[in-house]
Amino acid sequence: DRLPYLSSPRIFNFAGIVTIKPQTFFLHQKRYLHRVVRRYWQQQQSISKRQIGKKAVTLAGDARCDSMGHSAKYLSYSLMDTATNKLLSVQLIQVG
Repeated sequence: DRLPYLSSPRIFNFAGIVTIKPQTFFLHQKRYLHRVVRRYWQQQQSISKRQIGKKAVTLAGDARCDSMGHSAKYLSYSLMDTATNKLLSVQLIQVG
């Protein structure tokens, strides 16, 4: 989401602090941050799956629709192990 980044330069500019351009920020985000976060998430999922093994687990799930205007375009669904409070799965589904 671009909104948090785009509001920060205004504050910094007001304070006289030099910042990078939005294009540079989004390029670094795409090249580095997304990769690292995705790799970390996959490693944590693997660790959680190994720890659970074939044990019985109690899962809690929740869904949320994100709507721009009146109709929801995406649905996110999360599953959590209630014993460890770890997220086991997060899915983003396009519904409209």
